[in-house]
Amino acid sequence: MDMSFWNNLLMAFITLFVAVDPLGLMPVAEGLMAGTSAAKRRRVIIHGVAAAFIVGVGFLFLGEVILRFLGITVGDFKVAGGVLLFVLALKGLISNEEAKVDPEELGAVPLGVPLIVGPAVLTSLIVLYGHYGLAATMTAFIANLIITGVVLWAGQLLMKLLGSEGAGVMSKISNLLLAAFAVMMIRLGIQDIIAAIKG
Repeated sequence: MDMSFWNNLLMAFITLFVAVDPLGLMPVAEGLMAGTSAAKRRRVIIHGVAAAFIVGVGFLFLGEVILRFLGITVGDFKVAGGVLLFVLALKGLISNEEAKVDPEELGAVPLGVPLIVGPAVLTSLIVLYGHYGLAATMTAFIANLIITGVVLWAGQLLMKLLGSEGAGVMSKISNLLLAAFAVMMIRLGIQDIIAAIKG
């Protein structure tokens, strides 16, 4: 593997890391799993990560087919995806509301989808696939799911170390990085569209 692959992998990893936002997700997950046994906690995390993997990989492959069928170029999707990510990041930066979830419905829904793999991650996956390639995107996605699983597994300890305010600050920083990436996506999308027009 040449250096370009590792550079692509690093960029894809960072993008997905801020999109998944495991540290921001951790307080929500802890609230969901509060009072549950260790066995149920383990089962919820495994189901959530597995569901996130299945949905993410499915969208990674089918998303390209859907775009081609609809006649949407990667440049078009980069601009649209960048706008969507920017709105989501902006909402995360200015909102202090906690996610409203039913504590009785754990695992695949809502932990796997939409908390681990939501609109930001799905949009990032298809754009990263078109920009950095399948191998780098898939590897980065799997690595992020592993890290998210570990963070959720060690959630109780990490919450004691960071505290709710510390986790909130980390989440805001992640949303700021996501907003910056969204602007970059819009810029690259416009460049792709201009290049296609010039032919």
